[in-house]
Amino acid sequence: MNRSALLLGLLLASTLLGGCMQRAPMTESEFLSFCHSASNRRGFCDSVGVCAQYMDAVGKPQKDLATCMKGCTDVRKHLIEQNHTGGCSGVIASGNDWCQRYCRTLYPE
Repeated sequence: MNRSALLLGLLLASTLLGGCMQRAPMTESEFLSFCHSASNRRGFCDSVGVCAQYMDAVGKPQKDLATCMKGCTDVRKHLIEQNHTGGCSGVIASGNDWCQRYCRTLYPE
């Protein structure tokens, strides 16, 4: 009984510690895949084009996390201005969320 409790404890500890480990940076391909699939495509508002604009802004090396995050914010603002009717708001918001996640994996604090 003691051995099984010890093994269970070790398994639990390794699982918890494994969750705290830093993950590898998200690749451009992963970002685009997550971004494209996160929101439904609606007529003129295609997530492929929206996600490509985010990647254009942050896909090249940035100075730091703040600069990368500013790239996401700038694209979001630009897209909102272009789509003032609100028809793309969900795709824009989802793209911005994935853009920020992408930046955080490349430039952990």
